[in-house]
Amino acid sequence: MKKKNEVDVNLLDYIERLQKKCKNGKKIKKLNPTERIIYLISEFEAEVNNGGFDQFFTNSTGNYASETIECLKKIEALHTASLLREAIDTIASAKSEEDLAEIEEKLDKLDDKFYEYEDNLEELQVRYIKDNIIN
Repeated sequence: MKKKNEVDVNLLDYIERLQKKCKNGKKIKKLNPTERIIYLISEFEAEVNNGGFDQFFTNSTGNYASETIECLKKIEALHTASLLREAIDTIASAKSEEDLAEIEEKLDKLDDKFYEYEDNLEELQVRYIKDNIIN
């Protein structure tokens, strides 16, 4: 019998199960704390990879931005958490329509930093699941 931290985890399969369980975020309260952490990180990562921080904030997943920072910290993705914090602060600094071009430029730079993947999000998520798996 394998110990819980030796359990094989296919992250994509796990995320797909979470998406079904919470109806793609419509029933997010159905997720336990570990599942919620992985779900929010996976949605954040998918949005940023698809259209940058701008897309993340434009879609409903952006409603969980502050919680996502905490999720990233829990899996020890501290660099990525700091990028998201900077993106939130950048958007919050907008005072007028004229600021939009400058904000877009700052978010684009944050996108580039995100795409460097200083934190290996897949590895960190798998480790977190193994360490916190609920049987």
